Amino acid sequence: MRVVGWSFVQGLDKWVPQILSEATISVGSAGTTISVNGTNLLTPFTLTQSSGDSKIFGMATSSDTASGWIVVDTCGFDMVQIDLYHSTGTKKCNAIIGEF
Repeated sequence: MRVVGWSFVQGLDKWVPQILSEATISVGSAGTTISVNGTNLLTPFTLTQSSGDSKIFGMATSSDTASGWIVVDTCGFDMVQIDLYHSTGTKKCNAIIGEF
């Protein structure tokens, strides 16, 4: 997972990216799911920061069924982009928070 902050530079009329955090997320197996409205969701097994500055809150043990999460400071950026990748490195989905 990669989190990118985007700032608009007025004098250049350009958007400038900065990688804020990169993390590796390993998900659990079918036996370690959380059910939400009848849908089984795989919970993170491990959360590992690869680069950047983020605070990671994970489970106490790999058999814990509580969710893990990552907090990234995005203050000062006009937009934030979140990219999720599969193990092959191919981008699978992304989200942009903010507006052009």
